[in-house]
Amino acid sequence: MRVLLIGVGGVGEAIALIAEHRDPDSQWLEQMVLADYDLSRALEVQQKLIEGTRFPAEQVDAGDPESVRLDDDLPCLARIIAGPGWRHKTTLWVSLSVPYHTP
Repeated sequence: MRVLLIGVGGVGEAIALIAEHRDPDSQWLEQMVLADYDLSRALEVQQKLIEGTRFPAEQVDAGDPESVRLDDDLPCLARIIAGPGWRHKTTLWVSLSVPYHTP
C-alpha cells in the first residue's frame, strides 16, 4: 500500500511512527508520503523515522484550490496522488488537515 498522509502535526506524526513500528519490513506499507503545508514540519517528522526514504516529505496546502488542481507545471495534490510520471502513486489518501486552519 502507498499512503498519502496530508497533515503531519501531532496525529500525523503518531500515525507515521506507529506505521513504521508495526511494519518494519514493508510487508503492507510500501510508502507513506508525509505532506503538510509546512514542508519543514514534514521533514522534521521524516527525520524521526528510521527509514526516512520510505517516508518522503512533500509540501501540499490542502486548503488552497490552486494546490489541488491538476496542472503539468505544478507539483500539486492531484499529481502526488496518481498523476502519470509523478514520483508518488498513492493508493490511499488520509487527510488530517483542519479545513479552517490558516497558517
